[in-house]
Amino acid sequence: MGRLTSVTTQPKNLAHRRDLATVVHEDLLHSEVEVVVDDMSNSFQKTMACWPIRMFVVNPTTGVMEFKAQPDLSPDVYGYKLEALGEWLTENVGGCSS
Repeated sequence: MGRLTSVTTQPKNLAHRRDLATVVHEDLLHSEVEVVVDDMSNSFQKTMACWPIRMFVVNPTTGVMEFKAQPDLSPDVYGYKLEALGEWLTENVGGCSS
């Protein structure tokens, strides 16, 4: 994983939201992890307070949240230290490639 910036219009329908998730899944994550999409009512966002900056790892078998990335709002980072997510993935699911 590296430093990337995403610029797109706000999805107006679920198909557009799925298309964007597909780009992230295939082009940025190289299909190495499962990506899920919130519904257009943003049910997950409202429940988990995940916007604008949160990342979650949910066990696809149990539905249990295994990891919740916390943002670092210090001026030199102001976002995520992706190393924490990478370390968690390495320890728990065999890692990820950059």
